[in-house]
Amino acid sequence: MRVPDFYKDFVCTADRCRHSCCIGWELDIDDKTYETYCRQPGPFGDRLREAFLDIEEDGETLHTFPLREDKTCPFLNERGLCDIILEMGEANISVVCTEYPRYTRFLGDRIERTLSLSCEEVGRLLFGKTDKLTFVEVPDPAELAETEADEEAALPGNSAFADEDALSGVSVSDDEVALGELVADSDENEAEEDEAIFLDPDFIDGVRDEALAILQDRQYPIHERIVQYMTYCRQVQDEVNEALDAMMAEELEDENDEADIYGEAADVCDEESRKTTSDGGVYGDADLSDAALCDARDDAPADEMQTAPLTLAEAFEERLGILDVMVVLDEEWQGVMDHFRKTMAEPDCYEAALRSFVAGMTSEREIAYEHLMVYFTFRYFSRAVEDADIYGKAAFSTFCWLVIRDMDLLFPEVGQIETARMFSREVEHAEDNVAALMEELIFSESLKMPAVTAIIDSHFVEN
Repeated sequence: MRVPDFYKDFVCTADRCRHSCCIGWELDIDDKTYETYCRQPGPFGDRLREAFLDIEEDGETLHTFPLREDKTCPFLNERGLCDIILEMGEANISVVCTEYPRYTRFLGDRIERTLSLSCEEVGRLLFGKTDKLTFVEVPDPAELAETEADEEAALPGNSAFADEDALSGVSVSDDEVALGELVADSDENEAEEDEAIFLDPDFIDGVRDEALAILQDRQYPIHERIVQYMTYCRQVQDEVNEALDAMMAEELEDENDEADIYGEAADVCDEESRKTTSDGGVYGDADLSDAALCDARDDAPADEMQTAPLTLAEAFEERLGILDVMVVLDEEWQGVMDHFRKTMAEPDCYEAALRSFVAGMTSEREIAYEHLMVYFTFRYFSRAVEDADIYGKAAFSTFCWLVIRDMDLLFPEVGQIETARMFSREVEHAEDNVAALMEELIFSESLKMPAVTAIIDSHFVEN
């Protein structure tokens, strides 16, 4: 299991937390915990059962604790502590409570876990680091619980992305990406109903390693590193697209009896032949072309890219429009959006404030922004295995950084931990919001190449 290097240092601050996860969050109860609560004897067992709310959804019964009118968990006491833990022990709280702020994904057969910035203690640990954020291999607790004899329980090695000597990387060259290294074994995915193309997890892991090394190369200022990062990911995406196009052309040639089915897909300019999924990826036999994967974002001919570059204020306005596609989860984020709109009413003031903010950027802020980019890249890059959209994940990470940077500019009094917490809580804990943003970013003008490099660079250029 791969985790950030500060993972082991996280401990819930409980009653000392200013933004308790026991306030404002829906509290789902997993079936095993529900059964435990149903068997709990005595007055506390009665209290548990009285607090249950069962919800019928898609033929299943879901269990939850409805929040009080003040949006607190019914078991959060006046001291800010959990009555269930005090009465029954930490082992008997629901999985959703046990796991937060941990977030788990799989990259191939490897488990990757991160800690969410929606938790202020995670922000304190991350932004308190002055050295480079690394990722290490640790034993998977679930495997250890099954059996200490399991040879797979303790994973060997210690992988640090920032260690240049340990990084062979996946560099971009003039050579075409080898399909054998790029596309996962189709036998592993033959059960997939939509016949999606899955990229090789090892390939994505290598690209991500190289991207993280670029972001952590401190001989360059952070904005130059982000430009290099976006450029690198665009180059890799172009090679991926070329390889997938070649693969599709070969399939078309080999399957003459299905020529009528694939003929429409072969026209990479036919926009009506695309089907885009809810998370911004593109699937299906008709969707493996260069156009289907990325041309909505980046593949317009060069002569069509000769439009006037967006100003800093226009790019900010576009980000605001993209954020509008999200479902607002609480009043706190609504306040952020209201302040953004008020700022947009005076675009000249925004540009002046941004340039002043950048001119006063400290080395501590540079490190914080490096950590943010590494955090988002590590967490979201693995999704490219499923949709082949490497550049889209880089664009999403850069978008997240830009929005938090805007929040730092407009809310200077709250601090880095707080702006990252507000953003993460609104975006990262609603998969629909993540999917909506990724899909909307396909059409972003400011995150296309070369516009994104011009916009990032212009932040640091004096008028």
